Amino acid sequence: MGHRVVEKDGIKYLVVGDKAIPFENVDGNGKPILKVTSETKTYPDGRQDVTVHVPCLQVVGEAKKI
Repeated sequence: MGHRVVEKDGIKYLVVGDKAIPFENVDGNGKPILKVTSETKTYPDGRQDVTVHVPCLQVVGEAKKI
């Protein structure tokens, strides 16, 4: 599946398939840097849960025969 970059109303989008993901900057290799955020919840016993927010992430799994 290919990708392309489009710009609309001054905002750049990385288009992959039928998804358009906004981005602002590119890295040194010219690849888009997406805005990814995270939340950390710390419990009294020291455990932590971390939730990562990635725009438009779709994971496709494949069943394997055993």
